Amino acid sequence: MFTYKDASMIVVFASIIVYFAVCAHCMLQTILFLMVLLVIIGNSIINIYISKKEKNIHKWLKKRQWNPYSRFIYSMANQDDKGVVESYRKLVTMKRYKQKYPYFTVLFSLYFENWKGVEDEIYKIKSAQIRLYYQILYKLKKDGNILTDEQLLKIKRNWMKEVLLAEQAGLLGQKAKAKMHAKLAINTSRGMAYYQLKKYYERKYKR
Repeated sequence: MFTYKDASMIVVFASIIVYFAVCAHCMLQTILFLMVLLVIIGNSIINIYISKKEKNIHKWLKKRQWNPYSRFIYSMANQDDKGVVESYRKLVTMKRYKQKYPYFTVLFSLYFENWKGVEDEIYKIKSAQIRLYYQILYKLKKDGNILTDEQLLKIKRNWMKEVLLAEQAGLLGQKAKAKMHAKLAINTSRGMAYYQLKKYYERKYKR
């Protein structure tokens, strides 16, 4: 005979089944969400630091024009002066980028070749290697200072060395040598650095 106790047990078992079903559904949703998040983050990491596929980086940056940092990089690489100015003005008002303000200002100044106050901003860059690179590049572009072996030895990233050698060769009128070092700079860089250098030197030497 079906009793109240039997009904209670069925309700309990049904509740347990529903509970685990809901948990499984939530877990599946969580797993799917994490997978999508990993794909997005992974794609960003690849394009910012690893990729050597110009079209992929270009497409990724173009889709992210809502982000001032992405627009800043994209605009500099593609000679969009208005985009550079507008994105720079937004970047230097955003707290999340506060530590990078000097870096953005140096890039902005180098892009427009406006040297006023640049040296002070370079000294504020926290990374010693990036700071040294821009100190040397600034002196090269502004004063035409010749590189020393000691300076080059201190630069650890190959693409940075090649950029400096390319710029120096260009200043000395050694076009073939400048193009050779420019090509090496592109070949030894990745991600955003690769994209910017490729765009810059292809435009400068028109392939």
